[in-house]
Amino acid sequence: MLSSNDMEARLDTLIHAGTGKGILGKDKLRETAPNPTRFFPSEARKYYESNGFIANIIDSVADDATREGVELQTNRDKDNSATGEKALGISRILLNRMEEMKLMSRIREHIRNSRLHSDGSLMFWGVIADLPQTNTQLALKMPDTIRKLQFINVIEPDRYSVNRLSHDPLSSLWHEPSISIGGTTLDPTRFHWLVNSWVWENMRGVSVLEKIYDGIMAIDTALWSVTSVLFELAVKVLKTDKIDSSPQQMMDYLRLMRRTLSTQSTAMLGEKESLERLGNTGISDSNLDSLLNFVFEVLSGLSKIPKSKILGKTQSVINIGGGSDGDDISYNEMVHTFRELEVRPIINRFIELEIRSTQGEIYQLLGGNYKALDWEFKFKPLYKATPNSEADTYLKNAQADQIYITTGVIGADSTKQMRFPQMEKFSDYTSESNNGLNFGTPELPETA
Repeated sequence: MLSSNDMEARLDTLIHAGTGKGILGKDKLRETAPNPTRFFPSEARKYYESNGFIANIIDSVADDATREGVELQTNRDKDNSATGEKALGISRILLNRMEEMKLMSRIREHIRNSRLHSDGSLMFWGVIADLPQTNTQLALKMPDTIRKLQFINVIEPDRYSVNRLSHDPLSSLWHEPSISIGGTTLDPTRFHWLVNSWVWENMRGVSVLEKIYDGIMAIDTALWSVTSVLFELAVKVLKTDKIDSSPQQMMDYLRLMRRTLSTQSTAMLGEKESLERLGNTGISDSNLDSLLNFVFEVLSGLSKIPKSKILGKTQSVINIGGGSDGDDISYNEMVHTFRELEVRPIINRFIELEIRSTQGEIYQLLGGNYKALDWEFKFKPLYKATPNSEADTYLKNAQADQIYITTGVIGADSTKQMRFPQMEKFSDYTSESNNGLNFGTPELPETA
């Protein structure tokens, strides 16, 4: 029976006392509560090692954010005629040091760990300075000049702990982390901390693994179910003379045969024995494909990674337009944004430490004046268009240029400069431009 209070408090059109549908305090939808999935670092690593789809999703952003590298230039790469400074080729030295220190490999590992673990990943800058870098020194700010950047370590979260640097919400350090390893607190200049979806009030992040867990379980269940369905698509009939055996022997034999078939092993039959399949379950290939496609759509939405990427297909060449749904382009734009926001500060920090190293080649070439060095870098493109896409783009640009020229918006010369700057070896010349030119009368050679 429903109490009058329940009816007065909530007047749903349809209710059901047995299931609790529409009844205040019993509605199963309204009683749904958060049940977050939590993984310790060791458990997260086991999931990563045991499931290929998890590995693809965790590795995809880490691989793509670091695979193309950077284009770097400084103000000392070329001769400066104004100041008389000679070229030093600093950018080449920095790029060589990046290779030597395996910077991109460390960044890749750093990103992967941050996506796998809820407490993120730590990149530690190991330096040699005038004073030995003991635990006491690690708690202090890194010196302005150091002897050498000796190593770069990437540390997983079961090796460190995270706390607030300040517990005062009005402090400028409110959102700054305090990292401790083995009782030693590290100064923020000593490390780079990267974490996914960190929530300070909970003192933990939400890893990508935790976000995709339901989808991964669905995929794993689907693969197991499909395997079972394929082996149960029909009834198997075994013809054998062992039917005359004792009931116990016959049951043992059938159990062994079923286990053999269910584990995808090979069945061995005698000379007069045969194994046949009768009928099917009525499940078509299209039905199976629809079910699996739905699961992959959900997994793609949870991870923000295109299905083709989850399935291990490359994304370096993209068909821009031509019916593309834009998933690949959106993914690459997301990775590019991640590089600008998260990877750029790491590379800048590496360059700062390199040019400040007194034992380094750059410091010696600059005569210690490392503050006068300016640099800039950009990430190389993540993808390129297919030849068909490029041809389609050229055609549409040509059609637009033709319209602009016909309507008098721009001239042919301007269009040439805009579309084909490599063909412009000289500035535009017109008949009005030779007013100041005086070639004179050529002198003819005297005849003998």
